[in-house]
Formats: sequence, structure tokens, C-alpha cells
Amino acid sequence: MYRAYHDKNLALMSEAPKNFLKALNLPSNPTYEEIACEGCRSSLTFFYCLRCDIRKCAADKGLMCPGYDPRGLKGVALAYAVSCRGACHLRHMAYRPNLTGQKPFRKEALNRLSYQEQAEVVAELEDFHTIVDCMVLCKFVCLPTIGPILWDELTKLYTIITGKETRKEDLIKVARNINTTIRKFNQREGLNRSDDTLPQRFFNEGLRTGASKGEKIQKQEFEKMLNEYYKLRE
Repeated sequence: MYRAYHDKNLALMSEAPKNFLKALNLPSNPTYEEIACEGCRSSLTFFYCLRCDIRKCAADKGLMCPGYDPRGLKGVALAYAVSCRGACHLRHMAYRPNLTGQKPFRKEALNRLSYQEQAEVVAELEDFHTIVDCMVLCKFVCLPTIGPILWDELTKLYTIITGKETRKEDLIKVARNINTTIRKFNQREGLNRSDDTLPQRFFNEGLRTGASKGEKIQKQEFEKMLNEYYKLRE
């Protein structure tokens, strides 16, 4: 998109608000690469001549949502909202238990359209994948519900590699410390609860087609789910 519109927008770049450029630490006549790397919200704001409605931008904390619509997967809605880096499906991989209808580490049912129990699922997935990332393991061998590497295998791997007997509880404690540090870093940089949300269109617009037709995120239920997640993180 940026290449296609770059030439026609060169003349308008000089008209961009100087405060906006200064806030992003961009030069007075930035290239499309310099603008694009700031994320979709900043890019759309800069290319105002495209007449894009920033309120329609399906992004969280500046990161565009991937292919899993949270309106039909309530756990994904929470996962996108609380993710430290925005709407990332790999931070929690909450889409998988929501789509399969099974909790990630127990053979118990999970309703993708229900707000119940999603906070517990997202928090545990966040801890699990934090350790997976620290051990530099491929996400596709650590898939929720099917593995083949889940909590038991993860603890065994750590014990074999380090020679230190390790329990699931030990890894969870490490993961929570890491996630607490991440959240404190984001808070220092100006993020707060108001950033742990979703694009307004997911609250206001129902899905038009498919098995989840008419579904949207109920604000009150979403806030309740968010509070449950925060409580688990205390």
C-alpha cells in the first residue's frame, strides 16, 4: 500500500503535522519504510490523504489483528487485549482451545462463545508460551490441546538440559516473574488498563456471515473477563 501511494503522497508529506513527526522521531520528509515501521495506526494517521477511518483499523496497541476474529472466539478477544505487543496470536495461541472446544492442558470442554473460564485459559497459556519462548522451542510442537510438548514434556526437557529437577510450579513462577517485568516495562512507557482493550468495531459491529454470524464483544462481559485476568495476575 505504501509503495502504491508513496509517489502521490510525496507532495502532501510536507503538510503532515510537525508535532506528529516529532512525536515519532521521524524526519521532516520520511520514507514510506520509516512510516510503516511505526505500525498501522501511525501510518494511517500520516497518510490522511487516503481518507482511512482510523476507528475501523483492526489493531490493538498498534499491531494489526491476525486471522482469528475475536468476536467469534471470546478467549482470543482477551488474549489480544492483554498481549504486551498487541493483537498477536502467538503470544497465547488462545485461538486453538477456542476453536477445538477443549481447554489447553485438560480434557475439559471450553465454549468459544462464552466469556466464562477464558481468563484462566489465557493466563495459563501466557505462562506456558513464555517458557516455550525462553527455551526457543517451535510453537508448532507446543500446540495447546495436542502438543506434543505440553507442561509435563516442558518440565522434563528443562530437567534433562539443565540437570536440575524442575516442576511445573517452578516454571510457572519464572513465567509470572517475566510477565510481571514485561508489564512494568510497558507501564513505564505509558501503557495502562485503557490500552488493554480492542478496536471499537469489535464491540459495535456483529459478524455478518458464518457460524458466528451476529456475534460481537459485549463490553460489560469483556470488562468482567479482563478483571478476572487481572485478579489471576495479582
